[in-house]
Amino acid sequence: RMTSVLNVDEIAAKDGTSAVTLTKQHAAKVWANFDMDSTQVLNDSFNVASIADVATGKSTITYTNSLSNANYSCVTNSVHDSGSYFTTLNVAHDTPPTASAVQLEAMVQNTGAHSDAELNSMANHGDLA
Repeated sequence: RMTSVLNVDEIAAKDGTSAVTLTKQHAAKVWANFDMDSTQVLNDSFNVASIADVATGKSTITYTNSLSNANYSCVTNSVHDSGSYFTTLNVAHDTPPTASAVQLEAMVQNTGAHSDAELNSMANHGDLA
């Protein structure tokens, strides 16, 4: 048996310009970097159609392309004012995720109070619909 090595600088779709579609691979199918402070702002994202302010410390992220079901993994991170106090970002306890959106809530770590945290990130791993 011979061993093969594939060395490439870029992988592109057949048309040469589109992004390559990931299907059953285990790459994040949705990710977002966003700010809850004052107004909801998406700093950067992938497969995110919109972000909505639900309440203090609560945001809903709606996907451009739905996942196959609501049983995906959602990884989150959050901090306020570059560390002036620490927050946790979690899937909202009162609103379960759906295949097309997730509601997240940021809470101050030592008090549990909801907070419009400034530096938030999330990534979802699962299969696209």
